[in-house]
Order: sequence, then C-alpha cells, then structure tokens
Amino acid sequence: MPAQDAYLRRLETLLHAIEGIDGVTDEGKRLATQAVQRVLETWTNDPFLLESSDTMPSFWDEADEVLAALPNVPSDEPAALHAWARNLTFKLINQVDSYIEYDEGSPRQRASAFDLQRNLASDIQDIATSETGERMQARADKVLAGIENTERSVQVAAGNVGGTKLFEYFGDYADSQLKAANFFRWATILLISAGGIVSLALPLPGRADWATVAARLSVLAAVVGLAAYCGRQSTHHRRIADWARALEVQLKSLPAFIEPIQADEQRDGIYAAFARRILGNPPDGSSANSDTTELSMTQVIDLLSVVIKKA
Repeated sequence: MPAQDAYLRRLETLLHAIEGIDGVTDEGKRLATQAVQRVLETWTNDPFLLESSDTMPSFWDEADEVLAALPNVPSDEPAALHAWARNLTFKLINQVDSYIEYDEGSPRQRASAFDLQRNLASDIQDIATSETGERMQARADKVLAGIENTERSVQVAAGNVGGTKLFEYFGDYADSQLKAANFFRWATILLISAGGIVSLALPLPGRADWATVAARLSVLAAVVGLAAYCGRQSTHHRRIADWARALEVQLKSLPAFIEPIQADEQRDGIYAAFARRILGNPPDGSSANSDTTELSMTQVIDLLSVVIKKA
C-alpha cells in the first residue's frame, strides 16, 4: 500500500504540473494529461500490468526517466508535450505487450490487457494526428509571418523610395525659394540704394519750388514702395524655403524614427500627422507665432530719411 500511495501521489503531482506549464499548446496539455490518466487508470484498475514479474520489469522502473523529464519540458516549444505524452504512452504499450506475450494471466486479466492495448493504440494515433496538425499549423504560421514580413518590407521599401523622391522634391523646392528670396533681397538693397542716390543726385529745390519737392517725393515714394514690396517678397520666399528645408530633413529621418515602432496604429497615427504637415499650406507669416524678418514700409522710409538727413 505505501508504494501504491506513492505512485498515486506522483501521478497526481504530474497532472497538476502539466496544467502549470506555460508556452505549450492546450492540445499538448490535453494529450499529456490523457497519457498520465491512462497510467493512473491502469494502476487503479489493473495494477498487475504495471508490476514486475518473472517475465517483465516494473513499469515504474522503465518509465521513471520519462516521468522525471516532465519538469524539464522546454516551454518555448509549443509541441514539446506531444513528444512527452508519446514517450509515456509507448512505455505503457511496451509494458502491456510484454504482459500479453510472456505472462499467462487469468482470462479477465488478459482481456483487460487487450482492451488497454487497443486504447493505447488509439492514443498513439491521436497524438500523431495532433502532432501533425500542430506541426502543419506551426509551419503555416511561419509562412504567414514570412508573408507579413515580406509585405512590410515591400511597403517600407516602397515608402523609402517614395520618401526619397519626396524629400528630393522639397530640397529642390527649398533651393528655388532661397534663390527667389536672395533675388528680392538684393533687389531691395539696390532699390534702397537707388532711392538714396536719387535723393542726393537731384538738385536742391528753391524755397518756393514746391513742384520740384513734390516730384522728388513722388520718385522717392515709388522707389520706397517698390523696395518694400521686394522686401516682403524676400521674407516670404525665405520663410517658405526654411519650411521646405525642415520638411526635407524630417522626411530623411522619418523612416529611422518609424522603424522601431511595431504597432500599426501608432505608425499610422504618425504617418497621418506627418501627412497633414506635408499637405498643409506653407507658412504665410500671418499667425502671431510666425517668425518674420519682413522689412516694413515704415522701416524703409525711416532708413531713407536718415540717408537724406546725412546728405
């Protein structure tokens, strides 16, 4: 009895241990539990099949290594319990076959042995079918994962190509806007200089020559107005050039920033936010937060006034 109680406790401990194994499939747990329960039923109903005799060793001696291996089943292999259940079932099959072949038991005992033999053969077929299904499922999952990775790689490659074309466009656009800004800046400088030169070159009017004064002021006003317009255009084009240059840099760095992010929702959110920035209107300097270096009409007039006074 003490030995029988020890065997029962060991089998019950194995059943609890199977439920606590993480990383394996539920199907593997079912098959391992089925194998242990088959041994438990045999020990409860037909213990003579597991005991040693003159013709066969004890099942416990033969299966001890398999039973002891359960805690070491690798949890990172989903089908690991399939192999363990198969090994334990084969140990029990070999025990029953030895009894049928060599031991002359009672008719009831032999009938029980044949019934158990058929049940164990069904268990082996169940394990094989499940293991094949698990293996095919694992292979299908691997293929599917490969397809998803390939699709992601294609999308990333397509995005990189599109991103390259896009940041090249913004780079060219920034260059063209910078050229326009420089053109209008030099035009502003030249017009201001021309206004100063004209104011100095024209002869000084007499005290009562208001017509000459009005003509001089008209010329200066025209030059100042044109200079102010060129100054505004220079500021406008420079602001757009800075905006396009910033987008060029951000487009170059976006793939490296997105790559570590695995969640599709987060990636889509970042792309959507960045798309709104790219597809939005360029800065026009009308907002309160816009940085502007525009040369106003008042500043131009003040500058010309200083030049005239110095003359």
